[in-house]
Amino acid sequence: MTTDTATTIPAPPRWLHFWAIATACAALPLLILGAEVTTRGVGMVDPRGFRWPWEIVPLVIDAVKQGNFALVIELMHRMFGFLVGIFAIGLCVGLLAKGRGWKRWVGVAVLAAVVTQGMLGRYRVDLNVLLGGELKLIHGCFAHLVFALLVSVAVWTSRAWNAPVPQASASSARLRHTSLLVVSLIYLQLVLGGLVRHRDLAFGARAHLLGAFVVVAAVAWLVKVAFEPPPHERQGTRAVGVLAALVGLQLLLGIESWLSKFTLVGQMPRQVEPLPVETDLIRSTHYLVGALTFAAAVTVALLAHRQVGWASRTAPAPASTLEGAA
Repeated sequence: MTTDTATTIPAPPRWLHFWAIATACAALPLLILGAEVTTRGVGMVDPRGFRWPWEIVPLVIDAVKQGNFALVIELMHRMFGFLVGIFAIGLCVGLLAKGRGWKRWVGVAVLAAVVTQGMLGRYRVDLNVLLGGELKLIHGCFAHLVFALLVSVAVWTSRAWNAPVPQASASSARLRHTSLLVVSLIYLQLVLGGLVRHRDLAFGARAHLLGAFVVVAAVAWLVKVAFEPPPHERQGTRAVGVLAALVGLQLLLGIESWLSKFTLVGQMPRQVEPLPVETDLIRSTHYLVGALTFAAAVTVALLAHRQVGWASRTAPAPASTLEGAA
């Protein structure tokens, strides 16, 4: 008779986990402000792509006094970009100092991703004449990847991630494969949404609408796979539940965003009138929830892959233990 005992990898300090959470939370207002910049079309309201924080503050004060809220939104987006950059620097230093193994270099990847996103934002303005809306689309799509990376670091630095890993099973293999499929489909759907926001393409809205049906079906299948095993074998069910709830909310916001476009046509039947909520806010929230949905899907995939060497590893028990259990 043989048994396995789990060997755990020491978790990073709790303060580092809380710093990772704070970094991800700091990115949320950055995402919503960035979405508002695109929704309201104010990305070029400031012709300079880069300003230092001490330059931005007086400009924001003057813009508020003048009622120029388009400039306020754009400049506050940049201010939160600096804030996330500061958090990313702290996270990078903390992981290099306290991380173990591959986690030490995750902070470097985070800082590189945040800097790259900032550069895309800067040159989206400075090179607008040369590249048009190309960098604007890339900037918006890359933001989802950066935010998902920040959430992933918060998961990797948690004590739950570093706990012993349960035995792998056939159901866990299905969960791993399905979760990766869901992550891919959701990101493709986000890219299609970016095409709808940034490009007036004939197939953009149609493909995005069709993609919504595909994503809902894939997430429903993921829920089935996650809750199918016995309770003691289930993994990441809480994250799967959060993902399903976000997809439902995203679907409702997508419907309202879609209906709000009919107001541009003229008088429409009452049944297709949008809710009495500012349509720009609905569209921006739709973008934000999309980022949260993708991050939740990545979290599910990470938790599903803990059994294949990402987190704690299982090692054979000592020979004396095996002989005594025989």
